Amino acid sequence: FQACCTSADRNRPPSASTFMPSSCARSLAIRAASDVSAAIVTSCDLPSGGAYTAVGTYDSAEMSVLVAALSGEVGVPPDSLLRAFGRRLFSRFAEMYPGFFPEGQSLNDFLTQIDSVIHLEVHKLYPDAQTPTVDVTVHSDGSLVLAYQSPRELPDLAEGLMSGAMDYFGDQRTITREQVAGDPPITLFRLAEAGPHA
Repeated sequence: FQACCTSADRNRPPSASTFMPSSCARSLAIRAASDVSAAIVTSCDLPSGGAYTAVGTYDSAEMSVLVAALSGEVGVPPDSLLRAFGRRLFSRFAEMYPGFFPEGQSLNDFLTQIDSVIHLEVHKLYPDAQTPTVDVTVHSDGSLVLAYQSPRELPDLAEGLMSGAMDYFGDQRTITREQVAGDPPITLFRLAEAGPHA
C-alpha cells in the first residue's frame, strides 16, 4: 500500500491526509487484471503465442479462445464480456481519434459514416483488413437500423461498441437486435425510443 501514499510521507504510516484509497484500489485492480490476463494468455494454446502488437493481424479465433478462458476465470458469460469490452473499446476509440467526432455530430451521423469514412481509413492503413459490413438506415420517426455482417461473427462486440457510442453521444434510445439468415449471418440492431411503460 505504500505506493498509494504521497512520496513525502512514504516512511510513515499513511494518515487520512496522505492515503489515497481510490488510487490504491485502482492500482490494485489494474495489477490484478494484468496478472489474470497474463495467466490466461499463457494458459491458452494460441498460434501467435500470445505475442500481440498494435500493427499485427491475428486469427479472430484467438479472441474467442481468450474470451472463453477469461469467462471461466471470472465467472462472467462470454457475451457479456464482449459487450463490456466493446463499450470500453469505443471510449478508447473516441479518446484516440477525436477527428472522427466533429462538434455537433449526432449518434446517427456517426453510425452512418462507419463504412464510408472509418472503415475506408482503416483500409488505407491496413489494406488487408477484414472490416465488417455495416449498413445503416435512418427512418423518419428517428429510429435507426444498423445491419452488421462479419466473417468473425462478433455481434456482441458490435453491440458493446454501439452502447459505447450511445454513452458518448448521450443517446437515450434502446437497442434491440435480431439475427437473420445470411452467409455469414446478419445481425440487425434497432435503435428506437423506449415505448410507454405499462
